[in-house]
Amino acid sequence: MASNAAFAEIAALAGDPARAGMLHALMDGRALTSSELARVAGVTPQTASGHLARMTAAGLLCVD
Repeated sequence: MASNAAFAEIAALAGDPARAGMLHALMDGRALTSSELARVAGVTPQTASGHLARMTAAGLLCVD
C-alpha cells in the first residue's frame, strides 16, 4: 500500500503543468537555476521555488 501512495504522490507532482515543464527541462542532465526553471515553466520565481521545494522533498530532485 505504501508504494501506491508514493506512486500517487509522484504522479501528482509530475502532473502539474509547471512542475512537468521544469522536470522536462532538467531531463537533458544540465543543472538549471530556479530562475531559469521559472522561465521555462512560465511562473514567478517565488512559485518556482515552491514547486522545487515540493519536488526536492519528494526525492524527485536534488540541490547541487
